[in-house]
Amino acid sequence: MGLVEKRAIKVFQEAVYAGIHDRIIQAAKFNVEIDVKWDSLQVENQAHNYNEAFPQIYFEPLIKGLSSITADDLGAEALKDVLKKIVIRNEDGRSDGLWAEFNDGVLDLNKDISNVEQVEKRTQAIIEVLERSL
Repeated sequence: MGLVEKRAIKVFQEAVYAGIHDRIIQAAKFNVEIDVKWDSLQVENQAHNYNEAFPQIYFEPLIKGLSSITADDLGAEALKDVLKKIVIRNEDGRSDGLWAEFNDGVLDLNKDISNVEQVEKRTQAIIEVLERSL
């Protein structure tokens, strides 16, 4: 990607992501490893949308999904027992339907930048994939 995209990612990381990271940890109720593949999130000619799109596509559904799972002690303990890592990326041009997978303790969120406003649909996918694994 170009310099514009790299700068926009850096601004997002420094100005927005730190707070989001803390919210993810609070939602999970333990210090889970989070691996954001920043290079894969860069989309040409979309840098102006990062501050709005990234939270709605990746982070708000994750926070809401984790919060739903950990709403009680049973869910919080079950999640802590099985979730080892969260990976966030934009590879393979995946859409909402196949965006959340859970394998070998890794919650893999892989989505392109589209359907930004469909936060609840992505949240539900996270809840469903985690509930099947807990």
